[in-house]
Amino acid sequence: MIACPDVVRCVDRCLRRGIAEARVGQQRARVEVRLVARNLRGCRWNLKRNLIAKPETLGVLQQQLRPQLKADLREDDVFWCTADVGWVTGHSYNAYGPLAAGATIVMYEGAPTIPDGGRFWSLCEKHGVTIFYTAPTAIRALMKLGDGIPARYDLSKIRLLGSVGEPINPEAWMWYQRVIGRGSCPIVDTWWQTETGATMISPLPGVTATKPGSCTLPLPGIDADIVDDEGRQVTRPDAGGYLVIKRPWPFMLRTIWGDDARYLSTYWAKFHDRFYVAGDSAHRGNDATAPFARLE
Repeated sequence: MIACPDVVRCVDRCLRRGIAEARVGQQRARVEVRLVARNLRGCRWNLKRNLIAKPETLGVLQQQLRPQLKADLREDDVFWCTADVGWVTGHSYNAYGPLAAGATIVMYEGAPTIPDGGRFWSLCEKHGVTIFYTAPTAIRALMKLGDGIPARYDLSKIRLLGSVGEPINPEAWMWYQRVIGRGSCPIVDTWWQTETGATMISPLPGVTATKPGSCTLPLPGIDADIVDDEGRQVTRPDAGGYLVIKRPWPFMLRTIWGDDARYLSTYWAKFHDRFYVAGDSAHRGNDATAPFARLE
């Protein structure tokens, strides 16, 4: 696999205006990313080095861009995703994503409550974690242990909190923000799947207005929507339906190994191949700041 000069020039040119755009052969991929100016030079260098001319490798490019976009990575950040590396979030946001972006990371294999309920917080203090990304299940389990345990540790270096894995309930979201984030850290609640290859719906720190329990808006370039049983868009406030993706994206699942028919029937057949069907339901909010008020 070698770098394609045409693709590199295309990405480099588009990065100069703050948008990454790659066209590879017949498969067109558009990745729209609002880049923070301080990350632009390093991002361009990494793209030149790592972008390779195969459609399936665009997922690696996306994993490099996603931490820079949704976590606003800085040179002095210490990034910790607590996911097991055997899970898609683990290898995406513990290994090739942050590392390709040049981040310093923490890797830990073990339970959050062994030897005690302060395990996560002691590691955050010890290693000076600035971005902490974990699952709602872990947040709820640690919340049950009370506010006293995290209060024993210096978590003042944490500037951004993340959540991934399943829907986070508003109570856990507010505890996470109040106790771990000291009432001042943004929370990036993300939605994606193994099949989608990278984060699809997420707030952008300092840009998107957040709401407890909501993953807010699709990321740039992702055409997500909520539809009813007939495939019609659900526009009513405080109403729900099926979560669908209306347009292809460059790092999507393209088949199931050895079983194309199962892939089509599982992800596309419900609405006659018009949309990718995530298998999740979504609930529209009652205001424009958080159209995806809840995912289930």
